[in-house]
Amino acid sequence: MNLSRNYEQYKTKLISWLKTLKVDPVEEKKTLNEMLQDLEKRLEIVRDLLSKADESQEATEVKISRGANNATIANNQIQDARRELETAIDLLQTDGAAALSKARDISGHLGNQTNQISGISREARQYADQFKKEAEENKKQAEEAHKKASEAHLLAKTTINLQAQIGEEFRTNISNEVQQ
Repeated sequence: MNLSRNYEQYKTKLISWLKTLKVDPVEEKKTLNEMLQDLEKRLEIVRDLLSKADESQEATEVKISRGANNATIANNQIQDARRELETAIDLLQTDGAAALSKARDISGHLGNQTNQISGISREARQYADQFKKEAEENKKQAEEAHKKASEAHLLAKTTINLQAQIGEEFRTNISNEVQQ
């Protein structure tokens, strides 16, 4: 009886344990060994899934670490760029504004000088035109004076020659009369 009672106790425990494993010994036509082999296969599948999950988690952690590192680098570069931009804006607002003001002053000054130079240039052109006109008139007068001087010279020369001739004739006539 003892053996039979032990058998029943073990059977009850085993059925309880199998129910915990969700195996119904009444409906299942497999031996305990086959069920344990199935269980081992399922455990192996679970181990593989856990291993793959661990690998995936490690890869994800590496990617997250790299991503965090890249984010830190990008953030540092953004901060550097922001500082450089702020420096450039400060320079633009101070030195740039001063340079623009100076350029406007110089431009205004040069504009005034350009207007003055243009006025002086127009006036110089007017004087040049006037002097050219006067020079042309002076040239005409000089040419006319030269012509008249040449004519007067020729007339004077002709007169001198004529006077010399008359003087010679007069001497010849006087000499002829005196000799006669």
